[in-house]
Amino acid sequence: NADLRDADLRDADFRHADLRGADLRSADLQGANLRHAGIRGANLQGANLRGANLQYASLQNADLSGAQFDANTKINGPYWAIRVALGGRRVLVKLQ
Repeated sequence: NADLRDADLRDADFRHADLRGADLRSADLQGANLRHAGIRGANLQGANLRGANLQYASLQNADLSGAQFDANTKINGPYWAIRVALGGRRVLVKLQ
């Protein structure tokens, strides 16, 4: 499993990347392209996902607690229920 804690990954291209089980705690993924990435079981606690593209990413069992999103974060694809932080409050989101 990749250890990318606190890494500066702004605008990185992770399309179709295999990041299963990766440690991305507090990583800066602002503007990163994670479209179709395999992120199952990854730890994204406190990660900056503002403006990131997570369309069709596999997020099963990923820990997104404290992750930061904004209106430019793209999330859709298969239907996954996850807890995310939006506007400072936690909500249950069904990705579609």
